[in-house]
Amino acid sequence: MRNVEWTKRELVPHLHEQNPDALFYDTSTNAPLAGDFDYVTDAREFSPFIPYGGIPVPGRRELSDSVEGVWQGLKIIKGSIDTAYFRGKGRKRKGQPSGHLYFDKVLSYIPARERIYVPTYTFMFNKRAPASLLHQILTLAGNNTQQYFFDVDKNQDIRNTSSPLSHAAVLVQLINQRLQIQTPQLESQPVDRFQAPE
Repeated sequence: MRNVEWTKRELVPHLHEQNPDALFYDTSTNAPLAGDFDYVTDAREFSPFIPYGGIPVPGRRELSDSVEGVWQGLKIIKGSIDTAYFRGKGRKRKGQPSGHLYFDKVLSYIPARERIYVPTYTFMFNKRAPASLLHQILTLAGNNTQQYFFDVDKNQDIRNTSSPLSHAAVLVQLINQRLQIQTPQLESQPVDRFQAPE
């Protein structure tokens, strides 16, 4: 078994030169590198902007269509949240936030990532992202294939508030956790190179 890895987008060509057999997954909303390089897979299904629907909003009895909708909608800007962001495709909200609303508390950036963003993304990963796509990734990992995941953001440290958190870094942790659980079933399974679902 080989754990999957996170990388920065700009390192992808160099990593490909070092290991031409490695697989790369662009998990950003439009997956532009998948169009630029034939060795990069379009994996936008893991983007927090995708409107899967039915995603619980932490601290509220409401549902959001996307993970990003939760994150943006719970931002407190000019003293209020905006539940309109729970509907439709995820989108950025303009303005300087003073925190995120969680139940009746205002959370600062790091606690908000820990209590809102990561649990919401985890729900999407477990309940909404295509099971067939995840199965392919897990099976390839079980067969020791090197796999890298990335998006447009460069920050994999949840405690680094200088830039947005890379959702691909959260995704990699979730996939590797799943690998630890499912390793006995994955070992030595035959698999072709990943084919994105049509």
